[in-house]
Amino acid sequence: MKIASIFVSGLLLGMTAFAHKQEPVHEPAKPYYVVIKGIHNYGDHHGNEKGDHGNGIGIDLGYRLGHGFAVEIDGSYEKTNVTVFEETESVRENIKYWTSSLDFAYTYEATESLGILFKVGYEYEYEKTDTESSHDTGLVYAAGFEYAIDSTWKVVGEYEKSTIKGPKGDMITLGVMYNFDL
Repeated sequence: MKIASIFVSGLLLGMTAFAHKQEPVHEPAKPYYVVIKGIHNYGDHHGNEKGDHGNGIGIDLGYRLGHGFAVEIDGSYEKTNVTVFEETESVRENIKYWTSSLDFAYTYEATESLGILFKVGYEYEYEKTDTESSHDTGLVYAAGFEYAIDSTWKVVGEYEKSTIKGPKGDMITLGVMYNFDL
C-alpha cells in the first residue's frame, strides 16, 4: 500500500508540473462521459482467506451536474486467486468479482488541465470462487486525478477502498475518459 501511495503522489506531482506547460483547455466541460479503465487490486487477509494481487477492467458512465459535481454508474470485472486456510490444510482457489456502484464524484480543478477527484458511492459486489458464490453491499470511496489532454479526452487515475470486507483489498485504476454531448 505504501508503494501505491508513493506512486499516486509522484504521478500527481508529475502531472501538475506537466499541466503548466500545456495549452489551456478553454472549452466548457461536456456533460456526459465514459471511462474505460484497467484495475489492479492489492489483495487482503480477511478471516481465513488471503487474496493475491489481481487485475481487471472497468467502465464508468457519468453525467456532470455542474460546479465540479457528477453522478456515475460503474461496473467492473476482476480476477485473482485466494488461499483459504482450514484447520488441516490450505486450499487455493480462483476468484472472480463483478461489481457495480452508484457514485457521486467531485473534481477540484487544480489547473486548466489537472483535476483532483473524490468519489463516494454505494456498491454491490458478486464474488464467485471455484466452490461457491456470494454477494455483499457496502460503501466505496476513492481519490485520484483527471488530466485533460483536450476538451474531449482525459487520463484518469484512482485509488479506491470499500467497506466490503474480503480478500480482494484496495485497488488502483488507470483509464481514459471520453467526454461528449448527446
